[in-house]
Amino acid sequence: MVTLKMILKVRAAFDSILFMQERLKNRNETREAKLEILDNSWNKLLGLIHAKNQEVADQKTYDMIVAIGSVKVEIKKAALEEYLRCA
Repeated sequence: MVTLKMILKVRAAFDSILFMQERLKNRNETREAKLEILDNSWNKLLGLIHAKNQEVADQKTYDMIVAIGSVKVEIKKAALEEYLRCA
């Protein structure tokens, strides 16, 4: 009788661990998908600003676009992760 109770408790604990692993995996996949969407939005916005600047031909705006475009990937990813964390 004690063995059966122990087996049921171990199985319940194991099922709980599997559930937590699945939740964490899903959370990480969702987070990565959101980061990819934010990165695409960043690039799209930069492209739109560049297209509008083609019409106006403003040097300061062009310099800003170049500065934003030259941000290192690691820094951009960290900024987007922080934005996602705060949102």
